Amino acid sequence: MVSRCLHCNGKLVRRLDEIACLRCGKIQYVSSTNINETFSKKTKNEWVRGINRDVFQVEYEIVHQQETKAIPEKGVYSGQPYASCLKINGPTGVLKMTVAREKLRKNFYQSTGLRLKDLEEAIG
Repeated sequence: MVSRCLHCNGKLVRRLDEIACLRCGKIQYVSSTNINETFSKKTKNEWVRGINRDVFQVEYEIVHQQETKAIPEKGVYSGQPYASCLKINGPTGVLKMTVAREKLRKNFYQSTGLRLKDLEEAIG
């Protein structure tokens, strides 16, 4: 990527679907296929507090990444993004209780804004 504008030699800033020049304001749009490749499935980590002040490290990946598109495509189903739990570190014996799993899901949603799914498969 070029870090200087070809028009005025100003600094370029990358946004979600465009590259803008800070000096002249010229905008270069990036295709949605390049954006989807940039935001491909990557594992992420999040520290979440459990029911008894237990702390868990949740490894997850985001599924249905339609939030990367600024304008949804008409006539195309776009599922709401959620987090698929891959691995969980911490005192997993506590998570055998349904209340503890729901509290973990609630705290995960409060910290990331994503619903946590596939938790039972990661525990067992």
